[in-house]
Amino acid sequence: MTLSFIFPPALWALLLLPLLWLLAWLTRSVNTARIGRARAIALLTLRSLMLAALVLALSGAQVVRAVSDTAVVFLIDGSDSVAPALRERALAYANEAIAAAGPRDQSAVVVFGGSSAVERAPAPAAPLRRLSSAVVGSRTNIADAIQLGLALLPADAQKRLVLLSDGGENAGRAADAARLAALRGIPIEVVPLSGLSGDDVLISALAAPASAREGQNLTVRVRAQSSVAGPARIEVFADGQLIAAQDVSLPVGLSEFSLSVPAGQAGFRRIEARIDAPADTQPLNNRAAAFTQVTGPPRILLVASAADRAAPLQGALAAAGMRVDLVLPAQIPADQIRLRDYAAVILVDVPASAVPSVAQDALVSYVRNQGGGLAMIGGSEAFGAGGWRRTALAEALPIELDPPAKQDRPGLGLALVIDRSGSMGEPVDGARTKLDLAKEAVYQATLGLARSDQIGVFVFDDTAQTALPMQPLPDLLAIEDALAGVSEGGGTDIRAGIDLATGAISQTDARIKHVILLTDGQASDNYADLIDQMRADGVTITIVAIGSDANPNLAAIASRGGGAFYNVGSAADVPQIASAARPGIRCTTLRHTRPKAARARAAAC
Repeated sequence: MTLSFIFPPALWALLLLPLLWLLAWLTRSVNTARIGRARAIALLTLRSLMLAALVLALSGAQVVRAVSDTAVVFLIDGSDSVAPALRERALAYANEAIAAAGPRDQSAVVVFGGSSAVERAPAPAAPLRRLSSAVVGSRTNIADAIQLGLALLPADAQKRLVLLSDGGENAGRAADAARLAALRGIPIEVVPLSGLSGDDVLISALAAPASAREGQNLTVRVRAQSSVAGPARIEVFADGQLIAAQDVSLPVGLSEFSLSVPAGQAGFRRIEARIDAPADTQPLNNRAAAFTQVTGPPRILLVASAADRAAPLQGALAAAGMRVDLVLPAQIPADQIRLRDYAAVILVDVPASAVPSVAQDALVSYVRNQGGGLAMIGGSEAFGAGGWRRTALAEALPIELDPPAKQDRPGLGLALVIDRSGSMGEPVDGARTKLDLAKEAVYQATLGLARSDQIGVFVFDDTAQTALPMQPLPDLLAIEDALAGVSEGGGTDIRAGIDLATGAISQTDARIKHVILLTDGQASDNYADLIDQMRADGVTITIVAIGSDANPNLAAIASRGGGAFYNVGSAADVPQIASAARPGIRCTTLRHTRPKAARARAAAC
C-alpha cells in the first residue's frame, strides 16, 4: 500500500504546525497556570491533529493498494465494412484472450457501428458464443465505443481496452477519445481487422424491365461473381418488401440467375437484389437495385372530411376505371414515396386546418418535383373560406386565392378585440385556457382575409391596449408576434376595448368596418349605447363567446350590433368562426348566426 495525494501543493499548509507549536511554547507559562501542564499538552496535541487532518483532506490524501485483478473491455466493430467472417474471427480472438484470464479477472464486450451496444457487462471471464447486439451498420463511430468502454470499467481493477476494427471511421473522433483514455491511464490495444482477407461474393449487375403491366410477373436477372465455389441465397425486394428468394450454388467466376417476381400494384417500383454466402467477407458489395414503372388503372387519392361529400366524385372516378382511395385529411401520407403511387390527389371541400403541415409540404413536393396531379374541389371549407390563403399548398394551386385588386369588391377593415382579464385564464379545453382559444380564433380569422384588407388587434382587462395597430394585412409572423405578447391581466372593462377598436377602425378608409369581440362577457353590460352608436356609424360587431359559462346576454348584443354570435367551447369549434372575418353575402353587413351559413357567405365573397 502507498500513500498518494490528488493535490500535493496543499501539503505546504503543514508548515502551520511549527507556528502552532511556537505559539504554544511562547504562551506556555500562561497556559500552564490557567489549565495545567497536562491539559495544555493534550490541547496542543488535539489542535495539531485537527490541523494535520484538514491539510491531508485538502490535498486529497488516499491510500492506494496495488491490485493484480484485470478488467478488459473488448470493442468489436460491427459495421458493414467488417464482413461476418472477420467479425467471427474478432470474436474468436476475444474468447481466446478471455480463456487465458485469471479467476478474478473481469471482461466485457461492446459491439459498435454508428452506435454502441453492451453485448456483455463486466463479469468474471467467460467465453461468448455469438454477437447478438444490433447497431447501425452504415457508420463506424470508434470514439463512442471507447467512451462506453471507459464507463464500463470497474474502479478496483487494472483497466484495459482492446479495439478490434478495420479503422474505417466515418463518425466521431477516435483520437479525442483515445487521449481521454490516456489521461486516465487506461491503455488501448488495437487488433486491426483490415489485414484479414477472405473470399468475396458480389452482385455485379441487376437487370429488370423498365416497365410492366399490373398483375404480370417480372423476370429479374442477377449477375453474381464469386472467388470461391459454394452455396448462396439470392433475395429480391420490391420497395423494401421481400417478394422472392432462391438458393443457388455459385461457381468460381461469373454466373447469372433469373427470378420471376410479381410486378405488384401500379406505380414506381424499386427492385433490389441481395446475395448472402457463408464464405463472403465483403458484405458491402452484396446489393444492387433497378427501377420498374408498373402501369395499370390510375390510383386517385380522394381526401374528404366527410365521406358523403366525396361520394358522387368517388363513384364517377370508379366508373371511369380508376382506383380510388378515400381518406380523411389527417390520413394524407406525409411520405413522398407513398404519394408517388397516386396519379392525382383530390381535396374535396377540405379546410386547411384539417391537413397537417407536414402533409401540405409533401403535397407541394409531390406536385413540383414528381409531377403529381392536385385538385381542390370547392365548397364552404375550400379555397379562401377554408383558410388556404398564405399556406404552402396555396402556391401549388393553379389559381389565386386572393381576389384580384381590380375586382369591384368593398375593402374590409377588421378590428379583433381580445379579453385578457383574469377570468380568461380558466381552462376550458383540457390544458388550454379561454385566452388560448381566443388567440387561436384570431389567428384563424386572419386566414380568411385578402391582402388588401386591413386588420388590427386590441386587448383589454380593466384598461385597453393596442396589440397590432390597424394596417393592411401583414404576414403571419407579425400576427403571431402580436398574439404572443398577449397575457392574462386583471379586471374586465369591455367598453374600453370596444371603444379603442371602434376609434381605430373609424379612421380607416375601408368600406366595410367590422369588429370581432372575443370574451367570456363576465363584466357589466355598460356598452349598449356604444353598440348603437357603432351601428349608426356603419360599424358592425360579431361576438365570440369563450367557454360554457359565457354571459348569455352576449347573443343579444351581437344581434343589436348587426353581427353574428358564436360560442367556442373547445379547439374544434375555433375554425368555424374563421368566416366571420368576411361578413355578408354582398360584403356589406353580417346578419347570419349559423357557422355553416357564415362559411357559405365567406366563400361567395
